[in-house]
Order: sequence, then C-alpha cells, then structure tokens
Amino acid sequence: MKRFSFIFIIAVLLATLGNIDTIAQEENNGQLWFCWEATVHPEMQSQFIDLQVDFHSKFKENGFPYTMYTWTDGQFGYYFFYPVDSYDDKNEIYNALWDIVPQWWEENFNRMWETVSSHRTYFLQAPSEFSYIPDQPRLDVMDMPYAFWDILYVKPEKEMEFVELIKKLRIIQQDQKFDDPVQMLIGDIGYEGSVYIGALKGKDVVDFRLQNQKMWELMGDEGAAIFQKMMSMLRKRESKQFWYSEKLSYIPEN
Repeated sequence: MKRFSFIFIIAVLLATLGNIDTIAQEENNGQLWFCWEATVHPEMQSQFIDLQVDFHSKFKENGFPYTMYTWTDGQFGYYFFYPVDSYDDKNEIYNALWDIVPQWWEENFNRMWETVSSHRTYFLQAPSEFSYIPDQPRLDVMDMPYAFWDILYVKPEKEMEFVELIKKLRIIQQDQKFDDPVQMLIGDIGYEGSVYIGALKGKDVVDFRLQNQKMWELMGDEGAAIFQKMMSMLRKRESKQFWYSEKLSYIPEN
C-alpha cells in the first residue's frame, strides 16, 4: 500500500505540474519565471520547512542546475520561483527533481505532501520595457528581503491603453531618478485574463513604505493622475507581501 501511495503521489505531482500546454514562445526581452506555490497546513509548517531543507540538501551533490528563489507570505504560503529561458524548461526542472526524489526516500516524500493543503503552478513574464531599473540602485537586490505585490486585474478591452500608461510611469521614474527598482510582472500560463503585478522591494516593511512614499512624491501630480486612470481600468485589485527565505532557496555554485 505504501508503494502504491508513493507512485500515486508522484503521478499526481507530475500531472499537475506538467499539465501546462506548451505554446509558441515569442521573443521576450525580459525574464520568464516559473513558480510553484504551496499553501501549508498551519500546524504542519515546521514539518514542511524541515523536509524542504532536507530535500534541498541533496541538490548540490546531485548537480541540480536550476536557481530557486523562495519567498513566504507569512500566511503559510510558500512561493518557489525559478528563472527559466522557455516554457519547456519546466520539464527539465521536473526531470532534475525526479532524479533526486528516489534518493530522498518514499516516507519523506509522503510526509512532505501531507503538509500541503493546496498548490498551483504558473509562469510570470518580466518584460524589461515595463520595469524601471535605476542606474545606481540604492541597495543590492539581495539586501531587499521584503517584497510587495500590487496585483492588477485589467479589463480586457482596456489592456492596450493600460500598457501605454505603464510605460509613461516608467519614464517618469527614470526622469526623477528614483533609486529603487520598480518591476512590472505579467501573469502568463496559469493565470486567467489580463493580470499585471507591480513588484517593489525593501529592507523591511517600514523601508518599503518610506521608499514607496518617496516614489510617489517624486512622480508628483502627473504620476498620480496616470495611476488613477490605470485604476479605472481594473476589474479587480489585490495585494500580497512576501519575505525572502534564504534557507529554502538554492543557487548553484556554477
């Protein structure tokens, strides 16, 4: 029965993660991200973390080649982000993980999945033309372990106009020489409809809020007017905050 349970969970994992249609990929002048998002049973959070750390300890010795940045939302959600070159890279990630799973033992694998109440996968695009990166950033990206997402669900008929307004905000940020990056992500496979995510980071919550206030002061009335127009084009708006988890992340040495 345990053998059947192990094989069944593997099949469900690969079917769920792998059942993303491969589509014709256009040239992207930014970064493509693949994400596994897992929500953990609150009472099993410590078990999830311990098992993930143990599983990741096998990565180096097995030559796992993919960088993985992990963030948590502080509400039992964990987000594993892989920078990838194409949609098909997801299959290579699964293959590399699959090679390690048998070495980690069936019992550990089953115990890890017992901690997960729900999960999903998706892709995000980060086109460089939509994001602002200062010439001399205030902080190194690894010194900004707090992130805030402003998630904007755009009315389909307003998307083209919305995109033009994003570009206008970017120009103002550049002209005013704001000293923190302002990234715009686009929901891709795994998202429904037109979804744009304004992503900002800081040393902590207070640092983020101070910098966010500074940004809007720099952009002035023009920036505020553009943003209000953008808000009128939304069908829904949400927000999330994240904290970087170094212990659950992995960066290959080479």
